[in-house]
Amino acid sequence: MTALAADKNTVRMGRPLGQAELSMKTNTVIYQGAGVVDDAGYAAPARTATGLITKGVCFEGKSNNPGANGAQKIAVQSGDFLFVNDPGDLILQANV
Repeated sequence: MTALAADKNTVRMGRPLGQAELSMKTNTVIYQGAGVVDDAGYAAPARTATGLITKGVCFEGKSNNPGANGAQKIAVQSGDFLFVNDPGDLILQANV
């Protein structure tokens, strides 16, 4: 998965399932439209790694760089969203 370097318009499919305000991980930037994961209890940009839990999509980009864990909070919506399936790192049925 390629990390975002700018805000993007992520399309929501249907209504949002919920919204949460999460504390951000130290030294991170989460762009508007980015997938957000729980990384050791803090919000971080989605990326390919094991042990991360997807929380939703950020609709209000924010920087916590520099900043300690939890110094900034970010609004995240959960629901169904349309993402491009990267041909170099395909999501397969076995991943669901």
